[in-house]
Amino acid sequence: MKFFKRFILVALAFILLLNLASCNNKFNAKVYSKVNNIVTEEALNNYNINVDQEDDSLPNNRTLIIDNKELYDEIFVDDSIECDFTTNIIYVYVFRSVYASNEIKILDINNENGTLTISFKDESGNMFVANASSPYARWIAVKMDKTNSNKVEFIKK
Repeated sequence: MKFFKRFILVALAFILLLNLASCNNKFNAKVYSKVNNIVTEEALNNYNINVDQEDDSLPNNRTLIIDNKELYDEIFVDDSIECDFTTNIIYVYVFRSVYASNEIKILDINNENGTLTISFKDESGNMFVANASSPYARWIAVKMDKTNSNKVEFIKK
């Protein structure tokens, strides 16, 4: 009987850990780490950022909220990111990077007081392979369930 109780306790603890781990994706978020190659030339020019940190007239980063097909078509050259805009939304973040080959990993998504906060980090691949490049404007996209947020912030950790 003791074995059975311990087994149930361990099983419940395991289930709790799995639930806690899955809470991070409560918005059904999917990150697209490398979308620079599907961004239109017009969007690349219109949403330019201060990559070299020499032009103070440009922002250091940009956040775009894509909530309809028309805006999607202005930003992307094809339908690589399938999105049903009745239930989903795409947030695009443009920022300065020197790691073109790194994947982006979402660490956390919070929706508080009308602000959606998406925390992320660069996931380096092989630490023995040099993957740094000259600075460039990196575009990432996060497709997720629609929320009632009217503002979104990306935080690189």
